[in-house]
Amino acid sequence: MKRVTLLLGLALSLLLASCNADIDNFENQSENTEKRSTLINKQQAKNAAINFIKNNKKTQAKGIPSINEDNLEEIQTLENENEQPVLYVLNVKENNGFIVMSASTLERPILAYSDKGNFDLKTLSDYDGIDDWVFTKYLKINGLEQLGSPIV
Repeated sequence: MKRVTLLLGLALSLLLASCNADIDNFENQSENTEKRSTLINKQQAKNAAINFIKNNKKTQAKGIPSINEDNLEEIQTLENENEQPVLYVLNVKENNGFIVMSASTLERPILAYSDKGNFDLKTLSDYDGIDDWVFTKYLKINGLEQLGSPIV
């Protein structure tokens, strides 16, 4: 009887030690696993916008002038409470259009574009509905980033 109790105690000790080692390994792997960034920076947004205009047959058919680094104004960025970009606005100089882009790869890149006018994040409330649209996009993109995956 003592032998059975001793063997059961030994087996239980080995089992617990093994489980403890597995938990430690899992925690170390979780700490070492880096989250793949799904955010794009301003330069990536600029390159994507330029490529979009160059390669989009609809924009070519509408006569939207090609854009390059020289005819873009400073990029406007809408950030979340953690100062992470949520969307970018790229305006073409001389009111020759704009592109609104997601700052996340979890949302489609081009959210809006036009070959006329500009898009100013500072004056959104001057236009009915535009501020609601931007706020909706902000909530969606920010939520996708918090989830870490696109909604399928």
